[in-house]
Amino acid sequence: MLKVRIKIFICLIVACHSLQAQYQSLLHKSYAERRSELRDFYTDELNSDSRNYQRSQQKVNQINALALKNHDRDLELEVSLMQIHVDDRFKRRDKKQIILSLDSLNEIAERENLKWLKCRAQSYAALCGFCDAYNYELAFNYAEQLSLSLQAVTKEEFPEKQICYSQLGDFYYHFHDWVNALRYFELGLKETPDKFKDQWQKLCCNSIGLIYEKKQQYDTAIFYYKRALQSIWDNEQGKEVWVGILNGNLGNCLYYKKRFAEARPMLQSAIDSCLKYQCLGNVSDAYLTLGMISIDENNLAEANQNLSLSRFYASNILEYSRLEKLYPVLAKLAQKEGDATKMSRYLDSALVVKDSMARKMNALYILRGTQKASLLKEQKLEDDKQLKTTQRNFLIAIVLILMAVAIYIFYLQRKRFKQKRLIHEMQLLHNQKELAMATEQLNEFAKTISEKNRLLDELEKKLGSSPDIEMISRLRESTILTDEEWDHFRKLFEQVHKGYMIRLKEKLPDLTQAEIRFMVLAKLKFNNKEMANALNISSQAIRTTWYRLRKKINLPEEGSLEELVDSI
Repeated sequence: MLKVRIKIFICLIVACHSLQAQYQSLLHKSYAERRSELRDFYTDELNSDSRNYQRSQQKVNQINALALKNHDRDLELEVSLMQIHVDDRFKRRDKKQIILSLDSLNEIAERENLKWLKCRAQSYAALCGFCDAYNYELAFNYAEQLSLSLQAVTKEEFPEKQICYSQLGDFYYHFHDWVNALRYFELGLKETPDKFKDQWQKLCCNSIGLIYEKKQQYDTAIFYYKRALQSIWDNEQGKEVWVGILNGNLGNCLYYKKRFAEARPMLQSAIDSCLKYQCLGNVSDAYLTLGMISIDENNLAEANQNLSLSRFYASNILEYSRLEKLYPVLAKLAQKEGDATKMSRYLDSALVVKDSMARKMNALYILRGTQKASLLKEQKLEDDKQLKTTQRNFLIAIVLILMAVAIYIFYLQRKRFKQKRLIHEMQLLHNQKELAMATEQLNEFAKTISEKNRLLDELEKKLGSSPDIEMISRLRESTILTDEEWDHFRKLFEQVHKGYMIRLKEKLPDLTQAEIRFMVLAKLKFNNKEMANALNISSQAIRTTWYRLRKKINLPEEGSLEELVDSI
């Protein structure tokens, strides 16, 4: 038992290695280079009758592990798209979730400039929106985005460019918008890939032929049907059925051009090929055209047979669009046969089917209109939300800017204040230094005068009755303030006692120069003798000056000089 398990384990390891080796060729390749290798995964693995979720998911996981291990970003995103396809095919997520995932891939493609991924995400999102009438308007929105994306990529970069244009053409064809359908199918014809043979070339040609046939431009329709036949390559899968379909379309156009002999064999070929592959709608159309030829040739028995077969196959598939064309022809046959009752019944049936088809088409337009209104409402809500977000962000930005400006202004003001304060402090320090120096000089000046007066008194006392008049006179002269010395003295005084002279003049405007000098020296606490010596006047003159000053300002006799000086 153990040996069996070991053998199974070894086989699993070998299988994993062989699978990884199989996917090595996908690494570090462009989308166009790896498309042919992954094409079978999308066409056969996910769409065949034998599709299996576990097997498909295992392949996705293996390729993802390989991409992550080798840091292949492009292949990682391819795997993300493969996972979305798997989830959609096996109903693991609903359409809305699938579209949200595709939107995320579209944003990545936009951000990383991956054109192939953008086109594929938009194309698949459009198909999801169109599928089962999920949301036609949403599908057309993605279709418009896809149309713009396709213009920015070459078919060499994105070989599925023709497929996408054909897809866009089908959307508009479904709503009978022949102008836009024709435009996209013709764009698709210009983008036929060089390296890949597929059905999209003949699909575009066939669709263009059908549009021109509806517009009754039969020669142009025949040209495109023949071009579609030329696009079929040898050994192509489903070649016979395509030949049958195109021969049937050619037969219809040849009938409308009254070329019955050419139309018959083509219509018969269409019947034989389409019956083999159970394309019963095309069989019904071919029998209908053969019936119309028989009526025009007045072969009523053959017409009855062909139209009966056409009705039989159309009824089996319950396609009202074919009955809509069939009943008027049956009514025409009944008229030819002279059966008025049958003709009336067929005309009524034709009206009922036509009315049913009209209501079905109107319902389709109404559904799309409703979806468009709903989408516009959602878009408006989203726009309003975005606008509010933008407004909020704008207000936040304005507030932040204003805060930044306020902080900057505060910073500038604070810096300017600091600079002013620094200048003020420096100025104050400078003034303090000047004041200290002036005070020192003024004190030194006053001290010098006081010292000289003291020396003069001592000398006069020592000399007694025999003074040296000349020496005393010279010493006295040294204590006298000259005009020049007084000017220097006044400046120093004003520095130390700032504003004193101004306040003195304001309070006692009638003072003489002698009285001003007297008040200045009194401020410095000079006594009468020192004042007299400094001003070169007698002590009696000092007393006289003080008496005159007191009278001038009406100072009472008990008032002292110090009080007067302090009041200034």
